[in-house]
Amino acid sequence: MAVNDFAPYMDIFEGMEPFSGYVEKGFLIDFVGQRTDANFRTIWG
Repeated sequence: MAVNDFAPYMDIFEGMEPFSGYVEKGFLIDFVGQRTDANFRTIWG
């Protein structure tokens, strides 16, 4: 397999719905709904 051959993985997120729920104050949510404390992210600006 070539280093940049992404063809086998093109549909890896097929059927997944992005997170669309309520986000508590002080948290950040990624597209799958993973909750991260906003203070943790401020380390990187």
